[in-house]
Amino acid sequence: MNCPNCGAPVSEGASFCGNCGASFSAPQPQPVAPQPVQQSSYNTYPQTPSYPVSGSVPPENKPLSPWAYFGYTLLFSLPVIGFICLIIFSVDNGNINRRNFARSYWIWFVLAIVIGTVVGILFAIFGTSIANEVSNFRYY
Repeated sequence: MNCPNCGAPVSEGASFCGNCGASFSAPQPQPVAPQPVQQSSYNTYPQTPSYPVSGSVPPENKPLSPWAYFGYTLLFSLPVIGFICLIIFSVDNGNINRRNFARSYWIWFVLAIVIGTVVGILFAIFGTSIANEVSNFRYY
């Protein structure tokens, strides 16, 4: 038998070449890393956050009760203190549900100002003519 690397004669059963030192043992198979299975995103659902087994919800995600919404509505309706609390709760990160409710209250607040402004402008433009029509209506 001859060495496949250098061609020198080698005795039968030798595990390496005496001339070049090449090994004749069978190559050891290299372990193949398993390929990750690619799953289709078709028909998969988003992962829901898992909380500890005790069932506790983090304080920043704690839901508000209906009475809390009612109380915050009354608080935000107060003239000065309610406006200050509305500003504070709109930017506070203490509870995301309270923050979102305060921000939604801002939307109603802005909407009321816009509608009041439009009605005021329309009354300023057409107010006297509407008042004249109402006063003339009494005599029919």
